[in-house]
Amino acid sequence: MPNDRRAPSHARTGVDIAMRFRLFGFPVQIEASFWVIAILFGLNAAGGSMAAILTAMGIWLGILLVSLLVHELGHALAARAYGESPHIVLHALGGRTVWSPRSEPTRGQRIVVTAAGPLAGYLLATVGFIALVVSGQGLMGENIGITGRILGQLTILNLFWSTFNLLPVIPFDGGHILAAILGKGRERVALIVSGVVGVLGAIGFLALDLTFGAIILGWAAATNWMSLRRPESAAIPKEALLHMLDEAREAMDQRKLAEAHAIARAVFEATQDFDVRRRAAEIGAWSALLGGDPSAAQQVLERAPKDQPIDPYLRGAVFEALGDDQRAVETLAHARRAGDARLELAALYVKALLKVGDHERAARVTLDIFDDTPSDDARRVAQTALDAGAWVAAASLFERLFERTRVADDGVHGLRGFVEAGQMDAALRLLRSAISAGLDPDRVRHDERLATLRQDNRFEEALGGA
Repeated sequence: MPNDRRAPSHARTGVDIAMRFRLFGFPVQIEASFWVIAILFGLNAAGGSMAAILTAMGIWLGILLVSLLVHELGHALAARAYGESPHIVLHALGGRTVWSPRSEPTRGQRIVVTAAGPLAGYLLATVGFIALVVSGQGLMGENIGITGRILGQLTILNLFWSTFNLLPVIPFDGGHILAAILGKGRERVALIVSGVVGVLGAIGFLALDLTFGAIILGWAAATNWMSLRRPESAAIPKEALLHMLDEAREAMDQRKLAEAHAIARAVFEATQDFDVRRRAAEIGAWSALLGGDPSAAQQVLERAPKDQPIDPYLRGAVFEALGDDQRAVETLAHARRAGDARLELAALYVKALLKVGDHERAARVTLDIFDDTPSDDARRVAQTALDAGAWVAAASLFERLFERTRVADDGVHGLRGFVEAGQMDAALRLLRSAISAGLDPDRVRHDERLATLRQDNRFEEALGGA
């Protein structure tokens, strides 16, 4: 299900044991609850000897994992086609594909992205069925081989799951498609249709003795009916809400992070004003992030209004704290290309670049903000770039450091970088400057890494007779 908007968790204190990896460039997170529910259902369906149970469990887990990933990849690929950068989460009730849109999607885009998940499932079912036919095996039977069992289960599961997801019941894909077709201002109509279909579907599944489907649809129907019955409270003036957000910022500045988070969340839930909700989401995310809970901060941002741009520095900081350094780099790079010249954003960008191993770009960004960068920090970036073989960028940064500090090692490291890059003119220019600033010429004459420089017929002239 795409872009699930569940309330964030604000009190996570346990150890995060989610599995994280990238698939086709998309960050994927598999929560522990996914494996628990999957194993419970696998055990319920398995039987026979222990070996048979383990085999059946392995097949079931593999098929379920592949099927849900393909479904969510359908959403993710469609979202990427519209310029978004989604990530995938698998959880107890299936999965969700989430992102922070750069702009409000059109009705057509919402329908395409939402429908892409079930369509990917139907495609996988078709591939499984064709492979089954080619293998000469049926969908079921006593003598069916393990290949036939895998292909048969793959086909049936994806047909069922894709069809189930297209039921016009919120929060499933069909419910989101229904809401998109009806458009804004008709949310209650969508909830009514969703609730009715959910009840009828639950009754139908019970009649077919499909308890799990009945439970899920019953839960969805109950959720929709409760949303309909929820009374609409009187609107709080915008000025009062903004004053509350000022108090939340003050609390955050005083490191009263729980208080700031609580105020921001209360404001967020109290209004539908997109601008106020964006500001509340940013304060809520910052307070969660500073409190050491980047997962909660990410979930807050996922609920933020989609037509209101979130501060890219905040988004980048959340991604970096979650260990999703590549997305942090992409977010911060986009912000800098758009003209965001904040020092703190650039510093975080350098940190993320170093973590993904792009040492040359890290050194060049540090050069851009050199005047505001402490020498020790710039030196660490330059040394890392030099060690990684980003010769020119490292040498240029060391040259700027030498101009500022007159530290001999900075000058020598700069010379080494230019020499390794084969840029003798730059090396000789730095050598003249370093000698005139007091660099001991013996350091250059006896440094084995500068042997190529000493072979240049301009070397002695650069030393100036020293």
